[in-house]
Amino acid sequence: MSDENNYSKEQNSDKALEENKAEAVVKEEAAEEMLEELTDVSSERIPFSRVIYSVFVDQVVLFALSGILLLITGFILKNVFYLYIKQVTAMYFLIYAVCNILYTLIMLGSKKNATVGYILGGFKISK
Repeated sequence: MSDENNYSKEQNSDKALEENKAEAVVKEEAAEEMLEELTDVSSERIPFSRVIYSVFVDQVVLFALSGILLLITGFILKNVFYLYIKQVTAMYFLIYAVCNILYTLIMLGSKKNATVGYILGGFKISK
């Protein structure tokens, strides 16, 4: 009786091993297909108009963000430190330069791995 139980346990473990191997093969095939799709996407030509559109959208976002940060900075300086910004355009472009660097770094490091312009332009970027 115990021999029959041991035999059935061995058969069950063999079946489980075969199922695991089959799942591993399926996963490898899926990974290879995904890799082929990614290489296909990177080889397609991107129209210049989409690139210009995505850069334009990113710059509009940056100009708006810089303006909002300038207003917040001016409000804090005026109400907390009793200081005023005399050269508003110089301060605006300083904030814009810092935002331009940080925006790109933060957005490309996010989960979507793309800026707002890249997303609206339809670019697919892979890590």
